[in-house]
Amino acid sequence: MSSPRVVRLLAALAVPLSLVVAGCAPKAASTSGGDVQPSSVSSDVASQGPVTLKFLDFEEGGDADYIKKAIAGFEQQYPNVKIDRTEQSFDQVMSTLNLRLADPSGPDVATINNGWQSMGTLSKAGLILNLDKYAELYGWRDQMSSTMQRQLEFTPDGKKMGEGSLYGTPGARLTTVGLYYNKKLLKDAGVAVPTTYAEFEAALATVKSKGETPIALGTQEKTYATNPLFAVQSLLGQPKAINDFVYGAGGTTLEQTGLGTAAAKLSEWQKDGYLNPGYNGLDFDGGKKVFTDGKAAFHFDYSGALVGTGADASEFGRLQLPQPEGGAQTSVGAASAVFGISAKTQHPDAAAAFLNYLSSQPMNELAVESGYLPIRPVTTQPKAGTVFADEVSGAAAVTADDGFLPFFDWASPEMLDVIGGQVQLILAGRSTPETLVTDGQKSYDDAAAKRG
Repeated sequence: MSSPRVVRLLAALAVPLSLVVAGCAPKAASTSGGDVQPSSVSSDVASQGPVTLKFLDFEEGGDADYIKKAIAGFEQQYPNVKIDRTEQSFDQVMSTLNLRLADPSGPDVATINNGWQSMGTLSKAGLILNLDKYAELYGWRDQMSSTMQRQLEFTPDGKKMGEGSLYGTPGARLTTVGLYYNKKLLKDAGVAVPTTYAEFEAALATVKSKGETPIALGTQEKTYATNPLFAVQSLLGQPKAINDFVYGAGGTTLEQTGLGTAAAKLSEWQKDGYLNPGYNGLDFDGGKKVFTDGKAAFHFDYSGALVGTGADASEFGRLQLPQPEGGAQTSVGAASAVFGISAKTQHPDAAAAFLNYLSSQPMNELAVESGYLPIRPVTTQPKAGTVFADEVSGAAAVTADDGFLPFFDWASPEMLDVIGGQVQLILAGRSTPETLVTDGQKSYDDAAAKRG
């Protein structure tokens, strides 16, 4: 990895309630454009009297159980604050969030999404608070790796992502894109679990020679067709180039990010017969089922992919391969949920305390107890020999190397649709990696031109 491996110690949040910066008036004060900041900040929430915070999120199922425990823990710590939670689907929240945050009676705290489509739009419009003062108050910047922190930054004019001010906090849960493997199938094929990319490629050939399917995919949906593309790019591409391109640092083309190289590798695998039959007619879950049914050796997916599938966690593992040359651990990864504060809230200090609690060390420990990857190092350890144990140790290795890469589709509002569609066409023999690079670059350039 070409950039220094800077690791910030992720200390527990232990800030006295009496800590105050620049006074104690709670109301947010707008300055101009996207630079909406509280006039003063305080961690003394207990002295504010009864407060109700409206909280909007898209957590469902087990995720909702985790959030409910978080709310209960926060309300126990701050008995004067009540969290009034509204839960909707991801699509419902994302499609209405701008209007809701523009409403003075809207949510005080909301789950927002990374990238230009959500956080960039909200920050530029002045709909969410610039959190720099609270970040200083609570020490948030020192509690996350620099590559994770960069995902939450925008310049107040909304023109640049990955630098400037903090507009969201990452909670305590992490999601990564990585490679799962079937222990029994590899053992039967006489293949050791790969520890390098070269060994992984050799394993594919050996598994194929034994009459088994090397890789399980389902590419019917554009969104999830990018899973293997992003995972391979994180290994074969240059991390600095990927970061600079996605964040618009300038001087980097899409070709230099290794996305075309990754697409060419997928095309090569398809031609070599490494993919499961009928992959282009299977949706995301269908491709996953091929893997969990024991019909393929490897599967690219998000962390936590096997939860709820009924698969025996001890039968599978997850790889965290290093870069072929530099040896660093890199992975596409981001917070599972990012939280922002409405610029119209009447209770910014209480809202910031809630964000602080959501990212606290106890919440990271609860994440592991609940089966999620933590963003910080934790003392709670998952059961040894399980796929979850592999996920946790792999994420810890990436954190140690400060190797998190942004999801590439953050680079422009249409990028996911463009490159996801191209992956489908490439694997169907109807397009080329060169076309993917050209179309992706055009999407990027068009979006940059609109931002000015």
